[in-house]
Amino acid sequence: MAYHFIDETLLAKHGFVDDNKIYLAVWNLKGEQEILIPITEGITDGKIAYPTNTSVQLHLSQDSIRLTCPETPCAVFLEITI
Repeated sequence: MAYHFIDETLLAKHGFVDDNKIYLAVWNLKGEQEILIPITEGITDGKIAYPTNTSVQLHLSQDSIRLTCPETPCAVFLEITI
């Protein structure tokens, strides 16, 4: 299954599901500092896989990913366990 979203704030998310992992790239070129991404598969764990030295904060709940970008543009690659 593939994920792909682009909205009017130039926020883009693109990724794919493999076994019990979602690999998701998120770009925030301009717009809100907080990004909420609903995930219907159920989240058990996750991390920012790249870059490892980012100021972006990752917050996980069972059904969503919330990223806080202190400045824009920002981009991260996420590895989410479902």
